[in-house]
Amino acid sequence: FLREQVRALAEEKAELARDNARLEREARAVERQLEIVGAEVAARREAESLAQRDGGLDDSDEFVDVQESSEGGDGSETAVVEEEERKEEEGGGRGDAHDKREDVLNFEGESTEVVS
Repeated sequence: FLREQVRALAEEKAELARDNARLEREARAVERQLEIVGAEVAARREAESLAQRDGGLDDSDEFVDVQESSEGGDGSETAVVEEEERKEEEGGGRGDAHDKREDVLNFEGESTEVVS
């Protein structure tokens, strides 16, 4: 009886260790995502500041709302990344902040992995 109890506790401990490791990975992914969003905000502010100083935005200087681009889950993030990739291919794009941003996958449960 005691051996069975010890075995059950060992299995529970192993399961808790796996859960803890998964939660730590997710926490690191969220931290990276926050850093990337912060970089996006800084890049957006800088671009808007430069655009205002230069006399305004032209049609090619479209900005995606940061909250919208980081939500995902409904395909909107994929569309955002595809639009930014298209702009990059045309010589536009959002620079380093975008390069980091496209590595963040949908965080609504489909994938919590961040490629860095």
